[in-house]
Amino acid sequence: MNNTLVLKIKFIKDNFAFSDQQLAIIFNVSRKTVHNWITGKSKPNTKSVKRLVDITQILVEWVESGYPISDQLGVLDVENLVELLKYELSTSVKDGVLCMGSFLLLESEPKIIESSVIDTRPDHLKLISFKHNLKNINLDELSRETLDILLLQIDHNLSVITLTPEQRNLIISPYYFTKNLIIIDVFKFEYDRVVKETLIEIDSNLFTTPLSDADRNKYIQQKYILTECRKADSLQTGFSNKADYYSAIAPVIKRLLTEGIPSLLISKTLSIPKKIMEQLASDR
Repeated sequence: MNNTLVLKIKFIKDNFAFSDQQLAIIFNVSRKTVHNWITGKSKPNTKSVKRLVDITQILVEWVESGYPISDQLGVLDVENLVELLKYELSTSVKDGVLCMGSFLLLESEPKIIESSVIDTRPDHLKLISFKHNLKNINLDELSRETLDILLLQIDHNLSVITLTPEQRNLIISPYYFTKNLIIIDVFKFEYDRVVKETLIEIDSNLFTTPLSDADRNKYIQQKYILTECRKADSLQTGFSNKADYYSAIAPVIKRLLTEGIPSLLISKTLSIPKKIMEQLASDR
């Protein structure tokens, strides 16, 4: 096999943490065939060589779009990337199609996707791009006005992409439960506004989504946590830094801990670091 092609396959395997089995799925060959290519025991046919070139081009786009590589890739990310590659390689016409990196944020400023633009990818692949683009936003570089646009973009995509309840929670949980107060903290957003929006999402899950008893109890407790925070006089304004937020939230957290609310759930809901939670628990 051409040494350049061997190096390309090894590069893809090493930098994107693909197993031989995953490479076999992408190339549409057996695992043994992939192994034989790498070891030089056999050569790919013309179709496989073209596929390798296409894969390389897609992965270059992946990197240029700011998606994670190497040790930043988790198991689920690798599986998602395999699915994404399979889809991209099976799509013969790409003109006019929003590819991986261009789906949400390729520019420094978020922008609303025009309704006239049609994304023909399956919804689960749109979700992959959507999640990765959200993860790679640098909040520190966004103005309040830009963040308003970003929140509109999130709402837009949640409304136009058909999601199962489980998929919707993948978006809602990280970006409305875990990240909501960090966003307020950095951009001096009105605390009450974001808490109110989060409570609406919780109610939506409680009343419209089939839940296990454990998940239902978690949402009820999160609703209680946020409701109690909303009542606190010290939390009625925005915060210019995290230290001010932690100081303002401390009395509420101590009371919630005394009432038996799990510290991990409080930490997740209010975006409180583990170290600070441990300190508050020891001070009460």
